Amino acid sequence: GEGTEVMSHVVIKGHTKIGKDNRIFPHAVIGEENQDKKYGGEDTTVVIGDRNVIREAVQVHRGTVQDKATTVIGDDNLLCVNAHIAHDVVVGNHTHIGNNAILGGHVTVEDHAGVMALSAIHPFCTVGAYAYVGGCSAVVQ
Repeated sequence: GEGTEVMSHVVIKGHTKIGKDNRIFPHAVIGEENQDKKYGGEDTTVVIGDRNVIREAVQVHRGTVQDKATTVIGDDNLLCVNAHIAHDVVVGNHTHIGNNAILGGHVTVEDHAGVMALSAIHPFCTVGAYAYVGGCSAVVQ
């Protein structure tokens, strides 16, 4: 998108749509095939909104046809170093995903939520609006 800065060594693959005024730091991987065992190479997507900061080595995998077929990152989010955004995840607006945080497949992170460093969100869980998951935590339901 217009005004988006993609720094060196970023990988953008597949059907990936990136909005305006984002900053994507080195070694981020966006739109790569997901790690779901059911994935068979289907044409799935990643959609990223506007004004996001995607730091070094963040991974955003594309969706699966068994769910939404897309992974979505909204607007005005901070995805810190080495965060992993798995297939079919929906991240709302104004969120903070900390260093080395893991969002398993099919996770939803609602607006203004925070998932801090080294935390893991189990597949199919929802982190509600304005919720804050403290560092080194696991969310399983």
